[in-house]
Amino acid sequence: MTRLPFNAHLLLFASWCVGLVPSALVAFDPPATESSADLFGLIYWTDRNEGIYRASRDGSEMQLLLPAPSVDGLAVDEKEGKLYYTISAPQQQPGDKVMRANLDGSNPQELATINFTGDLVLDSEAGKLYVSSLGDEKIVRLNRDGTGLEDFIIGLESPDEMAFDPVKRQIYWTNGGKQRIERANLDGKGRETVVQLKDQGAFGLALDSRKREIYWVVSQGMVFSAALDGSNVKQLIAGLTQPDGLAFDAENRKLYWTENGKLSHANADGSQVEALVVGKTRQYGSVVILPPK
Repeated sequence: MTRLPFNAHLLLFASWCVGLVPSALVAFDPPATESSADLFGLIYWTDRNEGIYRASRDGSEMQLLLPAPSVDGLAVDEKEGKLYYTISAPQQQPGDKVMRANLDGSNPQELATINFTGDLVLDSEAGKLYVSSLGDEKIVRLNRDGTGLEDFIIGLESPDEMAFDPVKRQIYWTNGGKQRIERANLDGKGRETVVQLKDQGAFGLALDSRKREIYWVVSQGMVFSAALDGSNVKQLIAGLTQPDGLAFDAENRKLYWTENGKLSHANADGSQVEALVVGKTRQYGSVVILPPK
């Protein structure tokens, strides 16, 4: 075996020590802090006075993404990185706008003009937007780039709030001045009434496509649920103030809704109601939930 001189041993030892320093530093580095959005997912909602907001699902990290007075309906396409929303025309004037922007609120673009919009939903698989028109008493459909505008179902009675079932691939909407919830297949056929609401008009709609249930809020301050065959209607929550938009969080089985000055959530059975965001506005509208990363 060849022996190294003493000073060569010193050099090797010094090099070995230097080599240890970076790995030691890495080993003791504190882990990167995860944001609440990564852990819990995101909430997007519209404020008719101010624009489109985003926050973590625990209500933290709130930011105004897109200043837009008179914004109302909202759909979020996470895969394509887009927001879709409606802008209401001045009172008594036709011509509401269907708009698109990036998820951070940048690059807003007009896609279509529709007479008195109610709501919109996105079929992300087919790349189609569905928009209810109270003014023309119909639901229209268009591509997510704004092309291909066509009638989906005509001859309705004040169609307004909407929901999309990606499992059965059906559109749900409120009809008859919000007095009933209806649905149809994506070819426009198979139209039927799901729930007859009597004196309680539905506003926000949300679906649990896994357990096959539908949820809705009524202006009298209550949240209801039913099976998707219309059976087992239940009142889950009462005492809300002018509730409007509604969304269902399938991962955590929670309901999110907007009401007068609040964005709140509760368990799917209506228990543990909690306000997440409280502001000065009285005009919160649609709400959309995205899962954690």
